[in-house]
Amino acid sequence: MRFPSRSRPPITGAVALLLLGLATEPLAGQTATPADSGVVRVAGSGQVSVAPDRGRVSFAVETRGDDAAETSRENAERMTAVLEAVRGTEVEGLEVETFGYALRPIYRTVTEDGERVQRLDGYQAANNVSARFSDIDAAGRIIDAAVEAGANRISGLGFYAEETAEARDEALTMAVEGATREARVMAAALGRTLGDALEIQGGAQQPRPAMRMESMDMGMAQARTETPVEAGDQTVSAQVSITFRLGPPR
Repeated sequence: MRFPSRSRPPITGAVALLLLGLATEPLAGQTATPADSGVVRVAGSGQVSVAPDRGRVSFAVETRGDDAAETSRENAERMTAVLEAVRGTEVEGLEVETFGYALRPIYRTVTEDGERVQRLDGYQAANNVSARFSDIDAAGRIIDAAVEAGANRISGLGFYAEETAEARDEALTMAVEGATREARVMAAALGRTLGDALEIQGGAQQPRPAMRMESMDMGMAQARTETPVEAGDQTVSAQVSITFRLGPPR
């Protein structure tokens, strides 16, 4: 005797996954799905402010003349005066070094017989110096000493923290703790416990100088009694990405 066949609706989507998860016996060549299967991936970040304890100012002496040798000689004399003035400030932890020198011809474009041609118009010499110091409150005094002695360009000013290991450790700890807390909440919302961390990626970034200045008006600098400069805190940032195993039901 044959029984009439009955049509069955197809098993799709979440229903199919649920039934597979409830299977009590694995198929041949397969293993049973453990109760703590599944993962959760989360990201965390942390930021810590740190006060700078070092400063750096870069300045230059630029001269221009008709003769290359004379232009270079004038530049050297002015730079010698600038270096003596900067060292004469006796700022704590002061270190001065030259990091670039250039002597180049200058040309101007003229019109001759209806054609535009270039003609030599003199020479320009530039000598660049940087000064590092630990007394960050003395930045304005160093700038003023350099300008008054003959420096005619301030190309950069920055403040930074020399030791940031402790701040980086703290930022990383904050990032990991934040990511773990978020993962635990997500697991609880699924009715699961949080298992072990399987993978972690990320790190803490080296902080950038808290303040930078590309140029300064020399007339304004010379008009002040002391150039006002304030150093702001630096921010040490850390980012992590962690993959946790989902534990068994709560």
